[in-house]
Amino acid sequence: MSSRRARMKIRLYTQAFSESVSDAVVRVRTIDTQSQDGPCAYELIDLMHAIVECVNRGILLRGGMTIGPVYIGSNGKGPIFGDGMVRAYEIEEEEAVYPRIVIDEEALAAYLSDETLWRDGAFDTYEARMVRPFIGVADDGSYFVDYLRSAGPGEFDSGLAGHFEFLKRHRKLILDNLATADAKAKRKLVWLANYHDRFVERVAERL
Repeated sequence: MSSRRARMKIRLYTQAFSESVSDAVVRVRTIDTQSQDGPCAYELIDLMHAIVECVNRGILLRGGMTIGPVYIGSNGKGPIFGDGMVRAYEIEEEEAVYPRIVIDEEALAAYLSDETLWRDGAFDTYEARMVRPFIGVADDGSYFVDYLRSAGPGEFDSGLAGHFEFLKRHRKLILDNLATADAKAKRKLVWLANYHDRFVERVAERL
């Protein structure tokens, strides 16, 4: 694909790009595109799937999601840098603390006010219902990607059985890490254990 065609494709519809930096992965999604296809909703869905896949592989994630200017190169292959990347790093280092992806309040404010972030340029009840399960509020007031709530039975090949198997793997991953963690890591894992237990309790109440 020519450089010009690559640039045109990047500008046509929202796409995600990533780059490894040391022990981190920088992920960028384009929003300034011709097609208003709901980049925020797409990003939340992708992040949920990424977290679920990492849990299945025995990996816990911590990160930050924000909105801001980022350079990705003319064809999306980087190098990636910019204020948005710096802010996401600050969130991951200073605010996330626990194994979670914290959503910047500025990103949520932009989502509620900027029509270019909505599907078809309109924030309707359908998008509101779709996005709401992906956004959790922690006890400290932080917003985070609520992957347990948003990854329902429909996300798994075997439906409800697959959902329960995922929850079992999630629990086992927490317990296995707690067994070998130092005091600092245990405090972070306790947060994750409480998140897990509260979700399971809500599920049990609906049965």
